[in-house]
Amino acid sequence: LALRLVERLQAKECMARTHVMVYGCIHSWVEHHRLTLDPLQNAYTVGMRCGDIQYALFCAHQYYIHAFQCGEELSALEKVIKKYADQMLENKQNLFWKYAQVFRQTVLNW
Repeated sequence: LALRLVERLQAKECMARTHVMVYGCIHSWVEHHRLTLDPLQNAYTVGMRCGDIQYALFCAHQYYIHAFQCGEELSALEKVIKKYADQMLENKQNLFWKYAQVFRQTVLNW
């Protein structure tokens, strides 16, 4: 319902918030994580363009967690996490940045 409303109303400013809840928290309980990767990445892009930086970076955070759990190639994933972590630091999203450092180190150690 939430996804349909965002699409129907063309509420791009709400897309990152909606997608992070639906694809980051709910959808993954009923579908494979791999199916959440594209919507989370798309919501990240739209959220950054619309200025919803906090939720856009929350989408990025959920994206790399799900990608790790899906078994994505680790050296490529490390670069993705670094890119998102740099943006988190640049936008003063320190809590997400700290989590990104933990996941990046996990990927490097694996």
